[in-house]
Amino acid sequence: MMQYTVLPKLPLMPQSQQTERNKAVSFPDTAYALPCYYAVTGVKVTNLKEMKEALGVVKSLMTRENQLNDVFMSGVATALCAEFIEAIKYIDGAKPYDEPCYGHLSDAIIRELGVPLVTGDIPGVAVILGSARPHRKAWIWLRAIRHRVFL
Repeated sequence: MMQYTVLPKLPLMPQSQQTERNKAVSFPDTAYALPCYYAVTGVKVTNLKEMKEALGVVKSLMTRENQLNDVFMSGVATALCAEFIEAIKYIDGAKPYDEPCYGHLSDAIIRELGVPLVTGDIPGVAVILGSARPHRKAWIWLRAIRHRVFL
């Protein structure tokens, strides 16, 4: 039987900071504040209050069932949480990354890269999040995708 750690429910913001609830949440130079969440749910999130409500929706996607769809939706929920964390970094116009790191890609850059990525004129990018252990498995994976026009 698998053991799970239950994390305490933490407020997104202190209740005393009511003005913070309406603080804008968005990525710079994009038509949608949180594009992945919007794509999955069809709901726009534009401020911290809406983000807190959206966390409830994301939490409902994470189940402990051992069915393929449940595992998939838990992965989707994890990606949405990552988007929330990244969006918070940009609150109040902050620029969280310095050269050579880029952070969020604007809509203009995505449109510019879209066709060349599809046609193979420029390679796609594969990213390993976390540790690639053992290194042998990472090497096998890299060799497998190398012929698919990936860096």
